[in-house]
Amino acid sequence: MNDVIITKGKPDDLGLFLMIDQQFSESTNPSSFFEECLQNKAALLAYNKKKELLGFLLFQIFWGNTPFLALLKVIPNAQGKGVGSALLNSFEKEMQQQKFSFYMSSTEESNDEGISFHQKKGFCESGRLNMPHGKEIFFQKQLIIDEK
Repeated sequence: MNDVIITKGKPDDLGLFLMIDQQFSESTNPSSFFEECLQNKAALLAYNKKKELLGFLLFQIFWGNTPFLALLKVIPNAQGKGVGSALLNSFEKEMQQQKFSFYMSSTEESNDEGISFHQKKGFCESGRLNMPHGKEIFFQKQLIIDEK
């Protein structure tokens, strides 16, 4: 899907994020989480040229120096068509512009699709934690910073 348009999410886009999130049975994030990301300008939306919503990416900056890709969701009929890659590429460019040399992400140990996505995109596993919902695998990805 070469025609993916990525925009920054704004606080008044909350309904769009919730609409996508509710399409997934594992949706467990409170709306306050989305509100926080939107307030912090840490949200991206993906559309096609017809302005149909395709997915989103949310991130956080931990400790002022560690970007964390918190949530990436693509609507089911747009999965496998480059939407997730477009969101990830846009996020990585933004992190590089802010001079971050790496970022982190995670997925549940039972999420084979999520693990595969991380591996295909060049992430390296950096650890595992026992969480209330099960084991979480943490990943790290290096970014190339243009020193110009």
